[in-house]
Amino acid sequence: YCHHEILINSYPLTLEWLDYDPEDPDVKGNFIAVGSMLPIIEFWDIDLIDAPEPMFVLGASESTTKVLTKKKNLKKSKLMSSNSASTEACSDSHADAVMGLSWNQNVRSILASASADNTARIWDLSELKCLLSLQHPNKVQTIQWHPSDPSLLVTGCYDGIVRMYNCENGTLIKHWQFTGEIEKVLWNHLNSNLLLVSTNQMHVFCLEKSSDSPCF
Repeated sequence: YCHHEILINSYPLTLEWLDYDPEDPDVKGNFIAVGSMLPIIEFWDIDLIDAPEPMFVLGASESTTKVLTKKKNLKKSKLMSSNSASTEACSDSHADAVMGLSWNQNVRSILASASADNTARIWDLSELKCLLSLQHPNKVQTIQWHPSDPSLLVTGCYDGIVRMYNCENGTLIKHWQFTGEIEKVLWNHLNSNLLLVSTNQMHVFCLEKSSDSPCF
């Protein structure tokens, strides 16, 4: 049965559970980050029933803040404000829908987001700001942190390429080309050297992170 529900501002596209609370990092909580058709990321405390507003919002531009305020009367002090919805590196806003989210369980204050604005972004939840923007040639559909290496991030793009980055310096380490759009990337938690990839061509592949071609 439905225990409780949360009314959000737009069609949800992606969810990510996390236990990190910027207001009290030492105490683990029960939260979800929500990406939607809006270029923002809402964070909700799912232990609260009938919460009237998110805990905070990443990447809320001035225009988005007005939409949120009109719909939910959100407190602007809790919003990540930015002067524009620019796609410049490390601006505090995506410019299009947020399509994928991944929480870094090794560095609990770090979240990654994938967007239809052709970028993946790394967020510092302790400071509520964008640390890094990774440009792509097309929409970024899926994103995933490595389960044991806190600096390793993979993205899947509409151009059919899976990219692996070192997020300590933002460098592209490796990439794999597939036919069709990348729908999902997922590390194998039983063997962290293996990455699973699905495409819109109804194929699933398994990659070894040091190999140039799929295992199957």
